[in-house]
Amino acid sequence: MSTTISSELNQGYRSALLAYYIGQYAPNSGDTTLSNMIKTSDDVYEYLLIDPLVTNDVETSRVAQAMSSIQQYINSIALNMEPGYNTQNLDTNQLQRWNKGADQYSLWGGYVELDTYPENYVDPSLRQNQTSCFKDLVTELNQNTVSNNMAQQAVMNYLNKFEQVANLTIVSGYTDNEDQTNGIYYFLGKTNTSPVQYYWRSFDMRLDVDNVVASNAWSEWYPVNIPLNDDVIQTIPRLVYFNNRLYLFWFEKSDSNGSNESSMITAYSSWCDYNQNWSTPYAMLSIDNDTTNASHDTYCDSLFTTQHLCTACGYNKNDNNLTISLYDGAGVKPTDTVSTK
Repeated sequence: MSTTISSELNQGYRSALLAYYIGQYAPNSGDTTLSNMIKTSDDVYEYLLIDPLVTNDVETSRVAQAMSSIQQYINSIALNMEPGYNTQNLDTNQLQRWNKGADQYSLWGGYVELDTYPENYVDPSLRQNQTSCFKDLVTELNQNTVSNNMAQQAVMNYLNKFEQVANLTIVSGYTDNEDQTNGIYYFLGKTNTSPVQYYWRSFDMRLDVDNVVASNAWSEWYPVNIPLNDDVIQTIPRLVYFNNRLYLFWFEKSDSNGSNESSMITAYSSWCDYNQNWSTPYAMLSIDNDTTNASHDTYCDSLFTTQHLCTACGYNKNDNNLTISLYDGAGVKPTDTVSTK
């Protein structure tokens, strides 16, 4: 039998069943409500939640039709269109999820697919907040014909770069706001290998949602591309956010002619630009332990002998001054501290 003839017969069978349901079944069902309700094909649609006028061109199944009817039934309840139900008695969270996409099977199915098989939908070009290591990986994969060896080499290069920042030791930190829940935190870390390389990153606490840390609140680890020699640095470098710029302060000790009897401690500073590059280190102040300068204001002999040096940074918003101090942490006295503003 041809498709055209079969289609016409099926639609004729549909029309006959619809007419019988409206004209014979509903009036004689014994259900007064049903007999008063079913008068037209639209009434049948509202009661059975199926389209009684659907053509043979629409392909479906009993399961698909049942799912569609149940979905429409729940949607009518959510919209206060179903008699006997009120949304005030429904769970608010479930109602919101339903109205945000669960009421459409195509959207709901897409969410489930994305959650279950995310690897099928990941597009590296659309990934936000890409690290420089990840960008290098994407570039390397796009520049050559992908093969097993080439892909393996690209991934190994990425992992080697990742390893450099995966095991950093955090040495200091800074927050730019007195309100700890509404500030940006800056962290300074260094590698555990020689020569030591310093890195920094930030964490924006303002991006938290209901006290849950957002993944995009963290920046990547950026290298501090200035020469920092751990052999001469005294105590630990300090990050400070001052005048809308990120600064790094540290102290270095140098010995004249290799002799500890004549040493000098110098305070250095450097700031980071918008391209994550650091300025040339600037020597702010130097002090020495020359006994001939014992009466000098900057003479601090204990700073050259103590084993408990500490660095502190203080920002006074009232006078917009930043104070950098190096002091003897074992027993702080005014004469044991050198500061610069």
